[in-house]
Amino acid sequence: MNAPGGHGASRRSPTNYKPVLDINGQRFSIQATSIVLGRSSEADITIEDTGVSRRHLEILNQDGVFLAVDLGSTNGSTIDGTRLRGRHELVDGTVITMGRTKITFRLLAPRSSH
Repeated sequence: MNAPGGHGASRRSPTNYKPVLDINGQRFSIQATSIVLGRSSEADITIEDTGVSRRHLEILNQDGVFLAVDLGSTNGSTIDGTRLRGRHELVDGTVITMGRTKITFRLLAPRSSH
């Protein structure tokens, strides 16, 4: 078994960490394998921003690896200031920008039972 952060460490998120999105002061837990963000009320998370497409971005959970995928949005998305093309792996603290909205991907440590 490899130690966390050591050589050969998995890129997968630790299973006991809780993935969330922080958007405009609200926190959304990521529990599904696919979450769509957009302006449409049919999106899993609705973003009130005219610069955001109806179905703008998808967050995928592939066996603990979280990926952002732009869904062909009109204005595009950026990841930590770089234009998103294709898929991009999310790590704790990644900032996604859609329109004027900034979204922070976080992996929250479990609460200690001590």
